[in-house]
Amino acid sequence: MIELKNFTELTADERTMVLEWRNHESVRNHMYTTEFITLEKHNTFIDSLNHCNDKIYFVVIKNSAPIGVVDLVDITDTSAFLGLYANPFSDRKGIGRIILRALIRYAYETLHLTALHLECFEENDKAKALYQKFDFIETKRTSKNNKPILCMELHREHRNA
Repeated sequence: MIELKNFTELTADERTMVLEWRNHESVRNHMYTTEFITLEKHNTFIDSLNHCNDKIYFVVIKNSAPIGVVDLVDITDTSAFLGLYANPFSDRKGIGRIILRALIRYAYETLHLTALHLECFEENDKAKALYQKFDFIETKRTSKNNKPILCMELHREHRNA
């Protein structure tokens, strides 16, 4: 069973766990913000989510075990940008597929969005392959922090999740 637990409902221990994941080198290396995040900044960010209507973050839990983080930002009536990362301390295979499927289902079935957008570093072959398996299509290329970025999207009517 898959559960999405809103960041605003996390216990202190769960907040710390997410921070450890986010600060893990394998996660940080694929983020726009690569510096180490303090517990104070992390908690301030999570607390700020209580007052946001345009973003939502979840810990994905499968069979009582936290396996990753997913988010939707820049949420409008029809679309949002997605993000995700797996628990970097897990050696379980297929976590990306599980958490992406859960996020897509939430976006389309709960929020009734019609399009999802994402950006990933061009060099991140694992992420590109995952998104392509879910029928995301490349819409343009850009760069951030002097790194090439792929912009991709998935429209509800084209999803294969």
